[in-house]
Amino acid sequence: MNSLLIYGILILLWFLYVLQKKLRQRKIIKTHLQDAVKEAKEILRTHPLFLDTETTGIGDNDEIIEISIIDKNERILIDTLIKPKKKIPKESTNIHNITNSDVKNSPTFFEIINRLNSILNNRVVCVYNADFDCRLLRQSAIKWRENISLPNKTRFFCIMKLFAKYSGEWDNYHNHFKWHKLEDALKICGIHMRGNSHRALFDTIGAKRILFHIADHYVKKNR
Repeated sequence: MNSLLIYGILILLWFLYVLQKKLRQRKIIKTHLQDAVKEAKEILRTHPLFLDTETTGIGDNDEIIEISIIDKNERILIDTLIKPKKKIPKESTNIHNITNSDVKNSPTFFEIINRLNSILNNRVVCVYNADFDCRLLRQSAIKWRENISLPNKTRFFCIMKLFAKYSGEWDNYHNHFKWHKLEDALKICGIHMRGNSHRALFDTIGAKRILFHIADHYVKKNR
């Protein structure tokens, strides 16, 4: 057996290996897409709420300066600016365009906590990047020490992680499906919205529409 033949066999084996790997990946992606669609439908059957916040920043000392909650019919349950204990830095204002002047006459987190509790308690609450918003909710509550607490019977659900599974783009570096920014997820879904992006109400509605888009996947394909 000459060297050219051996080389050809090795190339063929490598090609078959790559092909098998790609077919296996496609099968995994299809399975995760089906799981994502099923999970979206199950969540919608709970009649969830949808929540988003804007904040002074993303650090451990930051707090919420705007919060919006809607139901699945996009009825607004709360949409308000919040006066934080710390100043809003310019770099954060550059993102959401909320200034210190905008919030100076707004209620504090302490003043809206009872209303939040009455809305959120015993509900499934869908959030795009739930880990972040839940952390900032806790941090904002901690700012007021032991005077307030968040409802402990609320179940938070992350639409961002569900969309990652749905879109099926693998992130080799993090070893999980790629997380997309909300605005990118909206574009991928073909969802066009008018309004102020990086504001709580806009992002809440956008997250809700992404969840409905996932749940309707097979309906859209069969049209």
